This record gives sequence, C-alpha cells and structure tokens, in this order.
Amino acid sequence: LLDRFGGHAAAAGLTVGRDQIEKLREGLILAANEQETSAEPIEQVVDAEIGLPDVNERLTKELLSLGPFGKGNEEPTLTCRGVRVNSSRRVGDGSHLKLELEEGGTTRGAIGFGLGASDPGPDALVDVVFAPMLNEWRGRTSVELGLKNLSKAN
Repeated sequence: LLDRFGGHAAAAGLTVGRDQIEKLREGLILAANEQETSAEPIEQVVDAEIGLPDVNERLTKELLSLGPFGKGNEEPTLTCRGVRVNSSRRVGDGSHLKLELEEGGTTRGAIGFGLGASDPGPDALVDVVFAPMLNEWRGRTSVELGLKNLSKAN
C-alpha cells in the first residue's frame, strides 16, 4: 500500500497514494487491535518535586534547553503537591482539562490533554505531575503546566 517508507527506529515516515488511504487505515487499525496490551499500570517517573512559585520562566527555559525530547531523552517531569485549584473547566470536546492552580500567591495555568474526566473542581487541593512549557499568546509569554497526571492531595 505504501509508495515509500523509512526513517530511523523511532520514525514513521511514509508516502501513500490517496486511493490507498482507506485500506492503510483499516490495516493499521487491525494491526493495532492485534497487539498485546498490558494490564500493568504505566510507571509515572517524576524527576523532582517543586513548589509552584519555583516553576517560572527561567526554570522552564533551562529545562526546555535539554531537548529535543523523545525516546532516550525523556521530557523532564516535575510534581507539585497540595496546590489549590482556583478554576477548572473541560475544553475541546470535553476530554481535556484547563485549570488555574495557586500556591503561595503564585498562579499558573495548566492543561491536561485527555484528563477531562479527572476534573477535581474549584477549591480542591491536588497533587500534579507535569512538564513545564511556555505558552505564547498575543505577544505575551507565560509558563503553563502540561499535566501528565493529577490526584486529590493527601
């Protein structure tokens, strides 16, 4: 079905004719469904615990300078414990979660793709696992947390 394919071990470059796209889609779905799945939970690796006020633009730029990230050079993952949810809402098709978190007078936006069902609601205290990122909007740069996981604080 493929006209061309190749790349390194972590790449999936390919060229396919328009008339073959549906057959390729069906074949990929079939192959994915035949793969064994593990019932074991995926281990969440956290590189450091940090206070929300310390997640600033300087730290974020330093961590991003360690990239590019991928297999063999995973994105640095941090955790903050016991941060307050000032606001929360589901976004996109409802499967994503947008939060405003606060600790020690510092607020940070957070986005959790695929975490919409985990919405803790306003005023909850949560522990978050995230990768810091820079969000540029209308000429302004801000630090945002790319959520990997969140749970009610103990």
